Amino acid sequence: MTHSSGPHSLKIPALEPNNVRNRERAPSLGAPDVSRVPAVREQAGSLDASTSAPPAERRILAVLGEVKRVRRWAVPKLLRVRAFLGEVRIDLRENAIPDDFMLDVRAWGARVTLVVPPGVDVGFDVLALGGNAITQASEPSDESKAKRIRVSGTVVLGEVRVLVRDRDG
Repeated sequence: MTHSSGPHSLKIPALEPNNVRNRERAPSLGAPDVSRVPAVREQAGSLDASTSAPPAERRILAVLGEVKRVRRWAVPKLLRVRAFLGEVRIDLRENAIPDDFMLDVRAWGARVTLVVPPGVDVGFDVLALGGNAITQASEPSDESKAKRIRVSGTVVLGEVRVLVRDRDG
């Protein structure tokens, strides 16, 4: 890189574009190369939820805002949701729900909504302190052959709810 100011110019070889070492390290203007980043490489291979194993765990955090997971997405076995004065909506209707799926919720002054399709039984163990814990889903039973999931956690001055909706509604 050459910097000219007056009759003198300053050359810094390490910053020159024709320096061989810089050409190897310089980022291109195209898409970044993330092939060496393990988390990105792992996620890039699991975009098609129907052909790959679900991720073990994912987390959602909403602070003074809203987070929605709708349409097709890779549903993990464990989803941890933390909501502070915000809203989180998780829709499982268009997704393969892994066996033993668990939603772990902590909501403070927030609303967390889980939408499941008909035929999913939900074990619902949510402590409500000055808030609401509501489920429309059936509780799992020994004779039921339905998919079973579990929702557990705590809500303070907010709401955690499970809604049962058809894929169309």
